[in-house]
Amino acid sequence: MMRSQALRALAKRALSTATATASSTPHLTSSKLLHGRELQFLLHEFIDLQALLATERFRDHDVETIESIVEAGSTLAEEVFYDANPVGDREAPTYDADADVVVHPAAVVDAQKQYAEGGFIGMTLEQDKGGLGLPVCAAALANLPFSVANTGLMSYHGVTNGSITLLAAHGSPEQQATWLPKLTSGEAYGTMCLSESHAGSSLTDLRTSAAPNGDGSYAIKGNKMWITGGDQGLSENIVHFVLAKLPGAPPGVKGISLFLVPKVLENGARNDVYLGGMNHKMGQIASVNAGELLFGDRTGAATGYLVGEPHEGLKCMFVMMNELRVGVGMGAAASGVAGYTAALRYARDRAQGRPLTSKDPAAPMVPIVQHADVKRMLLAARAYSEGGVALSLYGAELIDKMAVCEDAAAKQELHLVLELLIPMIKSWPSEWGLEANRLAIQVHGGAGYTTDFIVEQLYRDARVNSIYEGTTGIQSLDLLGRKVPMAGGAALAALAARVAADAEAAAAHAELRPAAAALGAALETFGKTTEKLVGVAAAGDVDTFLANSNEYLTAAGHLVVAWMWLKQGTIASAALEAGAGDDDAFYHGKLHTMSWFFAHELPKVHAASKLLASLDTQNVDMKDEWFY
Repeated sequence: MMRSQALRALAKRALSTATATASSTPHLTSSKLLHGRELQFLLHEFIDLQALLATERFRDHDVETIESIVEAGSTLAEEVFYDANPVGDREAPTYDADADVVVHPAAVVDAQKQYAEGGFIGMTLEQDKGGLGLPVCAAALANLPFSVANTGLMSYHGVTNGSITLLAAHGSPEQQATWLPKLTSGEAYGTMCLSESHAGSSLTDLRTSAAPNGDGSYAIKGNKMWITGGDQGLSENIVHFVLAKLPGAPPGVKGISLFLVPKVLENGARNDVYLGGMNHKMGQIASVNAGELLFGDRTGAATGYLVGEPHEGLKCMFVMMNELRVGVGMGAAASGVAGYTAALRYARDRAQGRPLTSKDPAAPMVPIVQHADVKRMLLAARAYSEGGVALSLYGAELIDKMAVCEDAAAKQELHLVLELLIPMIKSWPSEWGLEANRLAIQVHGGAGYTTDFIVEQLYRDARVNSIYEGTTGIQSLDLLGRKVPMAGGAALAALAARVAADAEAAAAHAELRPAAAALGAALETFGKTTEKLVGVAAAGDVDTFLANSNEYLTAAGHLVVAWMWLKQGTIASAALEAGAGDDDAFYHGKLHTMSWFFAHELPKVHAASKLLASLDTQNVDMKDEWFY
């Protein structure tokens, strides 16, 4: 069977699974989650899917098949994942230590089973290794409705897909042959095991050890913490990717190696890796998070297998971590979309008050969506969430472009831009998607503070995103301290060139010229501020250089999201000029939301730049004894 035919068969099967008990669903329309027209816009207009499908890597795919997969995902997400969301929130998974069993509600188990049977795991893995070989951006869009519907369950799949990518990049042929089929089928899920209780995010200080057994395997001893899916009752096996140190390893991160440690060994024996306890979390209740994962606690050692070369574990793990950071950004933005969609639905249904110009108390009340302050909150929530989705999708498309690029210089430029954007992609939607959820509660008023409406759960679920995969503070240090100076500033220069080029393209449309000019001015201000900060670093004053790195990350995020909105506005403006027909309201909504972001949020880049340029050191200068 041709690969394209196989893809069509999968899409048909997934769609059949999702609609077995449902009535006919409009094409790419999902009213509970996000409108299908937005999915179409992202798939057909925002990303350059046609260019990707014209390359050798993706030549066997076509737009129709990918749209069918996105549609199948949208349907399954709405019909199954969405309904399982409140169930998983109310009924937390439980662990019976004596029986060594994690129990989940039936709705959660069924949703995960249908997701795996639908073929949505490992969509980007090469077809000759058992995946679908889809572009990363196409897979991201297929998963977007699932993240909107149920972010707790999708946390399992984010780390599993990252495990697949890691194994495909660094696993031995034998490891790939053994474990990739299990991961892509859902027989096994993956985890990443980095942090330890005594060290937190400081990987330099990890203590987990690995000693050769003499048969090619290693004895793994130690504890890990904060492990999403550290144990669960959804898959038959779990593949743990564990950072540990070999005997005589160099100190610090240069001495870290990576090991594959299965829950169940190939011979069927239970490996010595057990759940020491689950964290009782504020949100994402359906997702098991191991407060402690014990390696070798019962027999003295768990059995693991080296992945990649000795002492290069962190380098291997970054393949997984970068993918997960893009995924966290998309998931955080999706949570904002979920809140915005729920708030919009409520605002249209809830009648309260009258227009300010109405003096007649007997006049009928109007839906609150007609009130200016409610429109403010809805505009903000939409601007934050859709801007975050666009930024994350842009990052996914850069990954695809790197994969198909044959020119070394062009590929390096793509790499630099992606590396620079990753801290923003991970952090900006995590912070501002949460703000969208806060506003969604506010739109609901007192009702939003109750469990009768989903927005309070969405807020709880979204709060962890700024902590996952490196906190916002860590991402800010990575951006300013490592990514900005990288390659002599070439990454920031490449990004600035892209922003400037898109601003110039936008200026071809008369209505967008003010926005294009505003973005150009913000870019210039941000660039000058960056030059000043880099000069401080060059002089050796690292404390001052990084004193306000969080402010720098926020400003950078606002700048690039404004860029994403201008790109969307350019598409919308061109469509309206050509005659949008039934899509007139959709494109006007895009333009107006873009305009709101430029009026309310882009100016914050200038304010942040002013603070940064002042070289304020109050964060550094504050003394411990002054706190009370």
